[in-house]
Amino acid sequence: MKNSVRTLTLSVFALAILSILFVLYLKIRVSPTPAKLPPAEILGRYSYDTSFGGFQLTLSTNGVYELHRYSSAGGSEQERSEGIYTIKEGKVKFTPNHSDQKPWEGYIIPWGQRTYFLKDGDFERFYRAIQRGEEPRKGGQSDDFALYNDKETTQPTGLPKFPQAWQHLLRDIRPITKGMEPGHAFLYREAKSAVILYKQGYLQDASRYALDVIQRSAYCEQGEASTHDVNIVLGAIALKSGKTQKAKEYLLQSAQSFPVRSSSPYQYLLEGLWRAGETDAVLTYIEALIKKEDDPERTANWKSSVQSGKVPALFVLDEN
Repeated sequence: MKNSVRTLTLSVFALAILSILFVLYLKIRVSPTPAKLPPAEILGRYSYDTSFGGFQLTLSTNGVYELHRYSSAGGSEQERSEGIYTIKEGKVKFTPNHSDQKPWEGYIIPWGQRTYFLKDGDFERFYRAIQRGEEPRKGGQSDDFALYNDKETTQPTGLPKFPQAWQHLLRDIRPITKGMEPGHAFLYREAKSAVILYKQGYLQDASRYALDVIQRSAYCEQGEASTHDVNIVLGAIALKSGKTQKAKEYLLQSAQSFPVRSSSPYQYLLEGLWRAGETDAVLTYIEALIKKEDDPERTANWKSSVQSGKVPALFVLDEN
């Protein structure tokens, strides 16, 4: 009896070992192998981590990848995939080990010293993030683009190298020459460009830059300061076109933002509206300044001058 039990136990154990070996054999046989080793410069981890969740993709030297996507809710894993990948001209093709997972694709995107991993659905959002001045990774959308590990402190320069199918998105993006600052600083530079273009007489381009700042500032918490100057620019352009009412609206809109004062257009708009008899609009603007200026006595004197019909010193600021 004992011999029978022992024989049965050994048989079951041997069958289990053979089953494990057979499964391993099938896995090795079924799993594809990479055609060639990937370029060394793309190897490593690409990741992002937001308040909603995170993404980690690791590309190894032997052509094997690991993907982990997780949710912020308790750090629960939403997706896990392992397999092999091949890369050709920046396009990466992934073949999972498990047959119930579909093959998928992505792109290695260099941008100056930075390297990103993007999928088809990322390019439009990535372009919009650049438009809003949200890179490097400062803003509502830019954090959920997978960046090559240890590249966080580097600066993007020039333009990102999009595949041919998406290169049209970059036509209206100016190449970055000295690195890209966070959103509010980018808006400030663009607002300054609008003022310079106005002074040089390029009113159409100045208007385009100014409207762009207003649109982008809605996505940037610190964009308010830049909207003052661009509203002044738009008001001055409207006044030059004989649209006094529109110019007045832009002046009142600028009063809601912190005053930066942009010289020529600032002086032209205020004096032009004053001489057009729109003193109420000018006084409303000055009263808003009184609440925000470091020198409320000075702005109170401007208000007194406007009320008395004198040319206020407000209109003859030095060029800057």
